[in-house]
Amino acid sequence: MMFKILFCALIAIAIVPIKSQSFDGVSLRTEPRDRKLLVLAGEEQKLVCEATFPQKNDTVVWQLPHQEVKNIKQRISDAGLVDGQYKKTVVLTLHNFSAAYAGKYSCAYIPVGGSSPTHTSTIELVSVSVQRSNFAYDDGNETVTLYCAVDIEDAKFSQWLKNNKTLENGDKYEILEGNHSLVIKTLDRDDAGAYVARYNVHYKSLDCVVHYTAGPLVLDMGESIDATVGDTVNIDCDVKGWPTPEVEWWFNDEKKPEALFVVSFEEYKGVKGARLVLTGVTIDYNGMYTCRAYSAQFNETSDRSIRLRVVGQSTNDTLGFVWTLYVILAFLLLGIIILIAICLYLKSLGEMIARHVTYLHQNIAYLN
Repeated sequence: MMFKILFCALIAIAIVPIKSQSFDGVSLRTEPRDRKLLVLAGEEQKLVCEATFPQKNDTVVWQLPHQEVKNIKQRISDAGLVDGQYKKTVVLTLHNFSAAYAGKYSCAYIPVGGSSPTHTSTIELVSVSVQRSNFAYDDGNETVTLYCAVDIEDAKFSQWLKNNKTLENGDKYEILEGNHSLVIKTLDRDDAGAYVARYNVHYKSLDCVVHYTAGPLVLDMGESIDATVGDTVNIDCDVKGWPTPEVEWWFNDEKKPEALFVVSFEEYKGVKGARLVLTGVTIDYNGMYTCRAYSAQFNETSDRSIRLRVVGQSTNDTLGFVWTLYVILAFLLLGIIILIAICLYLKSLGEMIARHVTYLHQNIAYLN
């Protein structure tokens, strides 16, 4: 009998959502779903509460733990009436998290006319101090060592990751014993990015992010591109740097090409707008095209230029040539007509003279 009671209790616990509470027509669902969440100092933490309730003017709000965080603004999205229920989403964003933000945050539902919540869903945020290294790429460095240590009991290092891929010891990476620092060898700008040191804490993972940044660099684009009138031309700009730089294009260092020509921009090697597409080029497109990459973090710019050479005739030149050809053909046709007319006239005149000569000969013969 005790076994059955214990089994039913376990089943009941398993089927109740940890962070979703629904009763009396009221449902509160919070993200993240943890009841107790470890947050690294200096990082951004977002709390989301999705609420469903029966009355339009009911209130849904995040209740904050103490006065130091009372001035944080909450963003509320009201979805209105959906399937007979009202829905709201309330988002609370904590920037540059610190111990001052630690505490219990409750998503609270307060019915219209009420002064205190009747339903709540609570998350406790715990601040975790961290020591980490953030480096910037330098051409003179052959290696760089990244580290991230979290100050929390029972935290066990698990692995280093980049772009969700595990980094292993080898020719490129070395993970040091002891402090678990990551050594990156044979450096280049492609190594820049976000590196994650993952720790296991009480059966959960805790990620510490280290930034290895690099200023903008535009690689050589070549000297020129040759095209024919009417072609579609792609000009690619290979941009390095992290965070990813912003790209602008210039024509003859004076104007942006989109103000002059039919152009579009595409992503190239993960960089937005790094491919310039020129559609239906004419000789007017001839000139220098400059790709300029800017990094707000470094306040630096890198650029390269390439010349576009379009051979053939523009539409205006083609029309001019056609009209000139028409005029020449018209004059030739007129000349031929005049020549034919002259020939016919001379032929007629010759026949008339021949008849007169014959007539004179006949008269002279008669007189004799």
